[in-house]
Amino acid sequence: MKKTAIATAFLSLAMLAASVAGAQERPNLVVVLSDDLSEDLLAATLDLGLAPNIQQYLVNGGVKFDNSFVSNALCCPSRVTLLRGQYTHNHRVYHNRRTGFDAGNYPGIAWEGWLPNGADPGRESSTVATWLQASGYRTGHVGRYLNGYGVCGPDGVCLLGTELEPGQPDPRLHVPAGYDEWHGLVDPGTFKVFDYELNYNGTLIAFGNAEAEYQTDVLADRAAGFIDDSVAGGTPFLLFVDTFAPHVEPIPDDLLMSRFEPVIRPAPRHAYLVDGDLANGELPGPLIKPSFNEPDMSDKPTCLPMSPPAATHQCPADIPPMVIPDEAVMMIDQYKSMMASMMAVDDLVGTVMDRLIANGVDNDTVVIFTSDNGWMYGEHRASGKEVVYEESIRVPLLIRGPGIPAGVVASQTVINNDLAATLVDYADVVPPYQLDGTSLVSLLADPVNHLWHRKVFLVEHYYVPDSGYAKYAALRYRDTSRDLVFSTTFANLSNTQAPTHVEFYDLLTDPYQMQSLVPPPGAPFGTLLGLLQSCAGIQCRFLESLSIP
Repeated sequence: MKKTAIATAFLSLAMLAASVAGAQERPNLVVVLSDDLSEDLLAATLDLGLAPNIQQYLVNGGVKFDNSFVSNALCCPSRVTLLRGQYTHNHRVYHNRRTGFDAGNYPGIAWEGWLPNGADPGRESSTVATWLQASGYRTGHVGRYLNGYGVCGPDGVCLLGTELEPGQPDPRLHVPAGYDEWHGLVDPGTFKVFDYELNYNGTLIAFGNAEAEYQTDVLADRAAGFIDDSVAGGTPFLLFVDTFAPHVEPIPDDLLMSRFEPVIRPAPRHAYLVDGDLANGELPGPLIKPSFNEPDMSDKPTCLPMSPPAATHQCPADIPPMVIPDEAVMMIDQYKSMMASMMAVDDLVGTVMDRLIANGVDNDTVVIFTSDNGWMYGEHRASGKEVVYEESIRVPLLIRGPGIPAGVVASQTVINNDLAATLVDYADVVPPYQLDGTSLVSLLADPVNHLWHRKVFLVEHYYVPDSGYAKYAALRYRDTSRDLVFSTTFANLSNTQAPTHVEFYDLLTDPYQMQSLVPPPGAPFGTLLGLLQSCAGIQCRFLESLSIP
């Protein structure tokens, strides 16, 4: 019996060793998620040579996707899509805010069913992080999480100008499931590059305004420490690094002079590039497109007259023309500040790559760089995101790693739904439900010759009272001969199922979406859109592969 027990113990140790060895063969995974970074801004930053690390390691060293999009151009729902691999209508975090509970606007993290509540672990308990952690990955998060993190937490507790009752959990100390190491920026300080708080594994750390406390640089240091510790531990790791930059630092509504006014302070070492002194290397403004301050918006959706009359939602045609030159100057300042802030993000990418190289794991690590949505710099009069126009829904996507060719540009249509599927594929993990997205692993192995399935995808936006644009649903369609957008807006809040406006753009002849057309008769855009709005899992992937005659 003693020999049998010893033999069993040796067998168990052998199986454990084999399991650890197998786990180590899986690549490390690093996702750098920037905030409000448009494809245009990154391209301009690279062209000016201001992002040498992103250029060297990710553009030259990996695959750049020329047609990468988000399925909801808004921070909170887009970030949940990354974590869950689902369209917004399936993960059900619909907006940056929600109106509910007893009164007032609550942040996006408070959507029902996301956070733990009593015996309900919430959907937050089932994400890429929890799946990979359970499979043996060491997991970490550094930086921004979801809108309202630290304001609303488990069990419906929200700090909205009130103090906690005895026994209530402090939302600022909440650490989501699935992370071995957590460095989460706490709202509202998330939106400031100085004077913010970080939740480090359940302990609040306050940062001030010293140069070394510039937010992006602190996140870089934390990411470097996580990589060092993870490599020393000998297991594969998953690291999310979510920068606030280049998102602008908000101004209170009662002080805001223009939608183009907010800027983000760059790192002090880059501040000279936006100080207005042309003699010391001032950054250039954006390329002005034909759609800039579009003079005729009559082909765009309108929410007027409001229905019901008290509604405060907005449609693109309701945006007033820019005041020239004042607002144009503000927009240029905003653009330059965001570009300057990207230089610290580039330094962060350099820090991450330096630590991977120093630890000898750079060739064993997949690095993904992207954004939660794009940004509008006056195109169609807009500042921000949320709308269906290209500058809002297009995002950068750069990926490098083992088995991925270097310096390749991929033309296939990919969306942020695909990233969770890609991560679990690399980790050899089966998620507990069918993901809406498709793994990019096979595509990354041979982007030039891979026959990719997706021709169409859904872009969705949900209206929350007193917050942003009206509800819409859109199709973005690309095949070898067509490049189309079909969008339906639901401006009548008394009947949110009946579209009030249809837009249709042929981007091959109208790349700036200047003139909406009448959709071709008989084309099944509306039917396919309706099916995608309720799809899930493999059904979404099948619908996305369909050709429109």
